[in-house]
Amino acid sequence: KIGRLKTLQGFTLIELMVVVIIIAILTAVAYPSYRNQVIKTRRDDAKRALAELAQLQENYYVTNNKKYAETFADLLKNQNSSLTNENGILVSEAGYYQITLTSTGGGFTFRATPTRQDAQNEDSDCANFSINHQGRKTSSPKDNCW
Repeated sequence: KIGRLKTLQGFTLIELMVVVIIIAILTAVAYPSYRNQVIKTRRDDAKRALAELAQLQENYYVTNNKKYAETFADLLKNQNSSLTNENGILVSEAGYYQITLTSTGGGFTFRATPTRQDAQNEDSDCANFSINHQGRKTSSPKDNCW
């Protein structure tokens, strides 16, 4: 049959644009939830580090005449620890938090704050964690993150 044109099958531009718009909407909805879940999961890095340090401090206290270590060098000497010392700053195992030690007359407080180069800085609920010699665990800005 001469005169008959062969019809081509495919997607129209409008159909492709609808698919692209649907993907964009799904991404816009799903990505913030994914990001929040990642931030919540990374908080465990700080909690583990602080719990480990508190345990090391208690061991130090028992073996050193009821005195807590005043520096990380004293505390971590001859200890197997998952924490790393980077340029004089103690960093959690996964590297999302840096840890500081404050010694107070007969006590201590460890604080975990997000590292500067990480997205964990965007945690608006539970950015900072701390634990002291009495076992008191706090977080900020919200205090219910432990």
